Amino acid sequence: MLHDIDIVFDTLGAEFQHKSYAILKEGGKLVSIVDPSHPNLTKTTNVDAGFVFLKPDGEKLREIA
Repeated sequence: MLHDIDIVFDTLGAEFQHKSYAILKEGGKLVSIVDPSHPNLTKTTNVDAGFVFLKPDGEKLREIA
């Protein structure tokens, strides 16, 4: 079983995100691109969680490609 992980990048959300809290070390980081963090789990596990939302923009992607 994994434990004391420094950082988790959540790309699936829901159950995966909830299980991620159990493997992160105290003060670990949870970064999600799917769901906002669960406030109760963030407080009780002392995990620094964040949510990043980006709007897909095909035109912008073509510019940088």
